[in-house]
Amino acid sequence: MSNSREHTPPALPTLMTPRRRAEANITVVEDASAKVAAQDLRSSLQQQLYEHVHALRHATKSPERYKAAEALCSLGPDATSARSWLACRSVLETALLRDESVHVRKSVARALGELGDKGAQPVLQQALENDQDQFVRMRARDALDLLNGQK
Repeated sequence: MSNSREHTPPALPTLMTPRRRAEANITVVEDASAKVAAQDLRSSLQQQLYEHVHALRHATKSPERYKAAEALCSLGPDATSARSWLACRSVLETALLRDESVHVRKSVARALGELGDKGAQPVLQQALENDQDQFVRMRARDALDLLNGQK
């Protein structure tokens, strides 16, 4: 028994003339409130980044520096888009190599991985090879793996 329905091939797309293409273009109107919300979010992120990096650099007590480094971990890769990111990364790198507290150094290593800036790889490698503490070295290895997409 044969099927009486004939197979109809799909219609070919219509070529658009420049005029039709222009008529078909849709203009996206930006929602002013969404734009303001995005700016507020960037401003808030910039402020948090500044506060945590300032505490990491200037706090005299290691628990305060530790908390600042841990807080930086939670900011995530969006923090690296902040205007002052390179200066902030410099503070983190200095803390990783020079802070007297093992807890601060291991948290800074973790933060550098979580923040996702591959520019931090050389200093993480240096910490991996030279830090006296096994936990700092372990966190530096984890951060490098994260930056290289292995975790």
